[in-house]
Amino acid sequence: MGRIGLLLALLSSTAFAQAPSEFATCVACHGAQAQGIEAMNAPQLAGQNADYLVRQLQGFKTNTRNSADDAIAATMQPMAAMLTEAQMQNLANYLSQLPPQPTTKAASGDANRGYKYYQGSCGACHGPKAEGNPMLHAPNLAILSPAYLTRQYQQFADKKRGFHADDKYGRQMQFMSSALPDEQTIADVVAFIQSQGVQE
Repeated sequence: MGRIGLLLALLSSTAFAQAPSEFATCVACHGAQAQGIEAMNAPQLAGQNADYLVRQLQGFKTNTRNSADDAIAATMQPMAAMLTEAQMQNLANYLSQLPPQPTTKAASGDANRGYKYYQGSCGACHGPKAEGNPMLHAPNLAILSPAYLTRQYQQFADKKRGFHADDKYGRQMQFMSSALPDEQTIADVVAFIQSQGVQE
């Protein structure tokens, strides 16, 4: 192993050694670097805003995020139910400090066209580069895969997410899910978002 490879291995093992014990439960679906595993429909968590992660864990735990017919989201409920508030915060702080990895599959849309729609409908909350805004409780979108972004947008549009009265910010996003007029526009916006993320 070369010097660079050895250094990366040491850094990786050091980061993993510093992970809270709760992270071990996340690895099977979200990956050892919290990079997400598309085949598991599990999003990247590395680099996500800590307050957003805590809020989603709370939502899974209390069933205010996942609808009864969303089998993928339902798998998170028993995982979140095991965590205390302090554990959620500790885990979220750790994940937010991990470096995001590039998404593995390219988006199919037109990023230049998507830029215009994104800035008009999404940028005010999620930031001009889709980096998120903790002050507005808006997550980092640039770290997420095209497939995950598309699916979640559709979940909001279908009222499978953001449906609960206690999910204040989810309900705001459900309202905004009508902003993009068709599937091609959604694909274009997703392509722009991906262009703002970590590149290989």
